[in-house]
Amino acid sequence: MGIKRRLRDSIRRTAGILALLALLCSASLAESGPSGPPLDRGEILLRLDSSLSIEQGRLLLVSHGLASLQYVDSLDVWRARPEGAVAAASTDAIASQLGDLALWVEPNHIAYAQGTVPDDPEYATRQWGLGRIGMESAWTQSRGQSQVIAVVDSGANLLHPDLADKLWRNGCEVAGNGFDDDGNGYVDDVLGWDFVEHDATPADTYGHGTHVSGIAAADTGNNIGIAGVGWHARIMPLRALGSDGRGTYAGIAEAIRYAADNGARIINLSLGGTSSSLLLAEAVSYAQSKGCLLVAAAGNYGTPALLYPAALDGVLAVGASNQMDLPWESNCWGAEMDIAAPGVAIYSTLPSGLYGLMTGTSMATPHVSGVAALIMAYEPDISWEQASSLITAEAADIGAVGWDPYSGWGRLDAAAALRSIERPPRAHRVLLPMISDANAEGCGTGQ
Repeated sequence: MGIKRRLRDSIRRTAGILALLALLCSASLAESGPSGPPLDRGEILLRLDSSLSIEQGRLLLVSHGLASLQYVDSLDVWRARPEGAVAAASTDAIASQLGDLALWVEPNHIAYAQGTVPDDPEYATRQWGLGRIGMESAWTQSRGQSQVIAVVDSGANLLHPDLADKLWRNGCEVAGNGFDDDGNGYVDDVLGWDFVEHDATPADTYGHGTHVSGIAAADTGNNIGIAGVGWHARIMPLRALGSDGRGTYAGIAEAIRYAADNGARIINLSLGGTSSSLLLAEAVSYAQSKGCLLVAAAGNYGTPALLYPAALDGVLAVGASNQMDLPWESNCWGAEMDIAAPGVAIYSTLPSGLYGLMTGTSMATPHVSGVAALIMAYEPDISWEQASSLITAEAADIGAVGWDPYSGWGRLDAAAALRSIERPPRAHRVLLPMISDANAEGCGTGQ
């Protein structure tokens, strides 16, 4: 070691000790000082000047009402707790009183396990399926903002307190003026369309579509009722099933094309028929060409043949799983099965404005649609094919190893799917704020 360095270190040590002696006689930290952040759990972290020995550092802390808890050698940091009147002091005040011998002072902040828990009262006690697929973790990455889920079903209760603020709105259509303002072929279609009665009021008179809509995207974090998988996604209600729960392929095909032409990226089809159809296949192919992911119920008949449109190429076919993470015994099954999702005793919205339980592949399907909305919001440029592959690739195996005809690639895992998305470098990322945009209006695209 050179003479100059030894001399410098000796001067620093002497200055440090003199400063320490001066500080021992200084005023209490309880006196007024600069404001600063509040302390977490009463602990602070300090780095002291290297001229002080461990014992000198401990003496310095004690003399200022700071109980020394630990010197962490690997971090060169002191943990301390202000005591007595000093406990009311801010970190800035403590740093000011310690002077130059304290290089920095900060609270020993608390970190938390990451999970977003909605305040909807029925979430924790009745929605077992959301916990099973890891929604709390998934919601920390995405909540489906700006995504539209078209629910081709029996319509929806347009006034339900957990749905009314989540409905897609066609911003280029003027309600009730009797004109097709946006030229899309449907008059006054502000909230979607009824393909059974052929009017602009897709109200649910059967109950199925309202229940499905709530699972996919009920108003979440509103301290009412339930949480929806697609926290900030919007619902485009398209009524293709009548009051008896029946609907024609023509009505379903038209609803699919409407959804594709009016901004939906995800089309939920919690319905199905036993017969194949060129018309239905054409509608599915058309929607896929427009970038739509179609998600359909496998069927509830327990037979070795999936229903249509679930059996069609590229449609994400969904079976139900139960609370024991097993495939539901009444699933239709076969070579086209892609994935399972919670579908037994699922609690969701009802046309009465209340809530209730339903079971079936129809309930499983909107879980997958909601997760698709989260994925597409998180990675806006992802294609429907990539989103579909991601969902199946990250499923949790619940049957035979690998793919099987009863649960496909396994049970839906929202948390794993979101975690697996490769992100571009931070400098190139554009993050959307996690705010509700359920009432955002747009023209033609539903944005």
